[in-house]
Amino acid sequence: MTGIRRKYALGATASIMALLGTLTPYATANASSPTYLALANDKSTWTTQFNAIGKVLAADDGIGWTANPYPSTADYQALVRAAATTSKSPALFTWWSGQQLDPLVQAGAVANLTADVKVWEAKYGLNPGVEKAYEVNGQYYGAPLYSADWVVFYNKTDYAKYNLSVPTTWAQLASNVAVLRSKGISPFTYNVDDWAGFIWFEQILDEQDPSAYQALVNGQISYTSAPVVAAMNEWRTLSNDGWFATPTDIDTATPTDLVNGSNAMILIGSWDEASFTGAGMVAGKTLGAFFMPR
Repeated sequence: MTGIRRKYALGATASIMALLGTLTPYATANASSPTYLALANDKSTWTTQFNAIGKVLAADDGIGWTANPYPSTADYQALVRAAATTSKSPALFTWWSGQQLDPLVQAGAVANLTADVKVWEAKYGLNPGVEKAYEVNGQYYGAPLYSADWVVFYNKTDYAKYNLSVPTTWAQLASNVAVLRSKGISPFTYNVDDWAGFIWFEQILDEQDPSAYQALVNGQISYTSAPVVAAMNEWRTLSNDGWFATPTDIDTATPTDLVNGSNAMILIGSWDEASFTGAGMVAGKTLGAFFMPR
């Protein structure tokens, strides 16, 4: 594979949004009688952490939140888009920056947080570069929830057992894949569903032609354009060459195969580390990570 590897090229950025007008009735809430708003999200495994933060916010400011998770990202996105301008809209919800955010802003569905952002930058040190992700036409419509990178998590036990080193080039990664296959290990866990099925395609296209990747995101080129077809062909070649395990649905799959070493690696967002450590892996000991080499 050729192309430029950009550390943050496929970085995921998410935020917490407020639907227009939903917070005003709670402006007089206080810590002695806190108000809890529902925080809609598609991150069901984060419920405990979300609720803990919500309690801290309620204790400090009188307004907190309780998590309202949806198990399917596709269903969640459809629900928010459909309800955003209706009385059934959630008061708070997690969302994505860039092209996912623009339609909600254009529909007048989300609250303008520009004044708040300026306070956060001055008082709490919010990084303007991070907040830039939630800017539309010079105004801000979200508060950062997290920023993450796409990384390759790997089973360090497998790597040690077969004397493999963390690859720094595509050729080294291909060599590791060949060794793992010869030992009966599936090189990569392969998730397929509404969004995870495109992770490898996006990674390949961004590596091969970053400008084409951005143009595709912006709707400026089609899926039948030459660079997109080339990325699809590379993706098919990797599949035919045995790089991927039997496909699984990311919404229902468990990390068991990576934990027990029957799969050696997975390309996923860095946020997913908790899934593996929660299943028994130890970061730095049995679980490692590296950026996809070029």
